[in-house]
Amino acid sequence: DKLFAEKPEGTGARYFSLYQALCPGDTRCDTTDASGRPLQSDYGHFTPWGSVYIADKLKTSADPMLAVGKGS
Repeated sequence: DKLFAEKPEGTGARYFSLYQALCPGDTRCDTTDASGRPLQSDYGHFTPWGSVYIADKLKTSADPMLAVGKGS
């Protein structure tokens, strides 16, 4: 994750870390949404609820260029 985060520097690209979105603070990882529905169906695939969960995290991202409806 750290390697991917470093790659966009100087390119104008932005990086959104799924790892940081699911595992805030590196002490625990979210496995369910607020209603208790699973976020992932297996190692590499989100459930429909997981997709909504990640989309909501992206929309409220601290990076104004990533947040939907913000920036130019």
